[in-house]
Amino acid sequence: MLKKYAPIVFGTILFLSVALPVHATPSNNKNFTTFSWVEEQLTELNINVINDGLVSLQNLYQNAMDRLDDIELRIDDIELQISDLFSKNTQQDEYVAQLEGRLSELETRVINLEAFHPLVPENKTIVFAENRPQPFNSEWRETTGYSNLTINVSSSEWIAQYGVHYTNDPLAATDYIGFTEQTRIGCSGDTCPATTLSVLGNYYRISTGDAAGNITATGLLSN
Repeated sequence: MLKKYAPIVFGTILFLSVALPVHATPSNNKNFTTFSWVEEQLTELNINVINDGLVSLQNLYQNAMDRLDDIELRIDDIELQISDLFSKNTQQDEYVAQLEGRLSELETRVINLEAFHPLVPENKTIVFAENRPQPFNSEWRETTGYSNLTINVSSSEWIAQYGVHYTNDPLAATDYIGFTEQTRIGCSGDTCPATTLSVLGNYYRISTGDAAGNITATGLLSN
């Protein structure tokens, strides 16, 4: 701003220097007062320029401080958001850990249940005789792990009845001892009715009675 008034100030001083006598004093030259006034104006002009500059600097400083305050507020907000994200992440980690612990507990319980309660076996078909001439006691067939036995018996000619035996020690059983006869099933013609029995022993067999021809007998084990 001072550069703006420099030509005017310089021209004024030059004019006064030429117009006024060299030995001018307040006592012998009335224009001396004019020169003093010019000096006062220059001094006041410098003060105004300085004051304007200070005001501009103060405004710049205040604007900078306002921007810094705004940036600090934004930084505080970002820090709060980051802290919230960390908190949520920690909560999710804890929740996942709880789920993993629960899953491990359930897996342990399943293993224990399987150990004390074996899986129920699927239905199984056993063959006591296949087109075998009668009379006979069939071989022992294992029935361990099952609850029910459904027996089907037929003859190539005719059959009147058959017996069902069970035991827990087939090696000790003979044709006459070492077993228990659970029931005798009556038949008509060449086919006996399908009969379901509760499994009472670990091994079963059938024994043909009044019959003719070849016998076929099967059993279906189930639970």
